[in-house]
Amino acid sequence: MPYLVCGILLVPLGYLVDKYGQRQLVIISSGILTVVSYFFFLFIPSCDRCYASTVPWYLLGYSLTVYYVLMYGGVSYLVRESQTGTAYGFITCFQNIGTTFMPPMIGYIHDSSQEVQGGYFWTMITFIVFGLVSIGVKVYLYRWDNRVRGGILQSKTPNKDYDEYVRN
Repeated sequence: MPYLVCGILLVPLGYLVDKYGQRQLVIISSGILTVVSYFFFLFIPSCDRCYASTVPWYLLGYSLTVYYVLMYGGVSYLVRESQTGTAYGFITCFQNIGTTFMPPMIGYIHDSSQEVQGGYFWTMITFIVFGLVSIGVKVYLYRWDNRVRGGILQSKTPNKDYDEYVRN
């Protein structure tokens, strides 16, 4: 479900952000919605074919869309052109570290806490904690961008603003 939502929203979200700016606020909102979706998972009772359980999947689909459209797209507004390869390398490096270590860690948490909601309670708490840390990093980046660079990531014309920032 998240990938279907992502596929549907990619182009419209990209268009809206290009037209109106506000990249960082959209990124922060997606982090908040991700945490909300994990709370949904935490409190929805387990049942077979519950339609209520589709709501958090839609929220995660939106968050995935923001990740693809804005997180990768925003790299060019954060680093100099000569450093984009390195920046994408760092992103890929940390993503691969996460996909290497997170599944065994989450599996261990799930298997170690089977007595509480079949192991899913502490698993969701772990995702919520990571989500809250992520929101903190996004807010820090938002404040840093506004303070140091005049809000390039929020701009309707980030390329022009970034070029001007680099020249000064």
